[in-house]
Amino acid sequence: MPTHHDLTTFVGREETLTELTTLVQQGTRLITLTGPPGIGKTRVASRFLTLHTHAQWCDLTEARTHDDVVGMVAATVGAPLPATISDAVAQVGRALASSPATLMVLDNFEQVAHCAASTLGQWLTSAANVTFLVTSRERLQLPGEHVLTLAPLDVPDPKDAAQDSAAVH
Repeated sequence: MPTHHDLTTFVGREETLTELTTLVQQGTRLITLTGPPGIGKTRVASRFLTLHTHAQWCDLTEARTHDDVVGMVAATVGAPLPATISDAVAQVGRALASSPATLMVLDNFEQVAHCAASTLGQWLTSAANVTFLVTSRERLQLPGEHVLTLAPLDVPDPKDAAQDSAAVH
């Protein structure tokens, strides 16, 4: 999980964190944070993860194939991989189901979104106790997916701040 974010102040996404909390409390099992690059998807997911005792983080930045997704999630949950990849998906599902983690963050899923049904779709079925929070530039098109699209933060215009400052003096 990213740690450099912990050193900076978290502002501007409190409403998103509240909405994520509500969705999880309501039993939503798949939440996808979408938005353009640099909008703050990873930052929000990282912060949300810190609010949960039983949570795990899997960075899929380097994943490009179905096997990559399965291998990286398997490594995160400590699941040994069997010889065949179809067995590996099931093995990871069993590991997720028996894990104390109730929240699994899958960060940077956009480059492997084509693998969503054959990996994450299977794990949603086999690990009914786990909620998945996914960051992606695009929705995954899986049943039950709840999409939260991050909007740009409102940043004060420096000209307005200068005018406000001048008006005070």
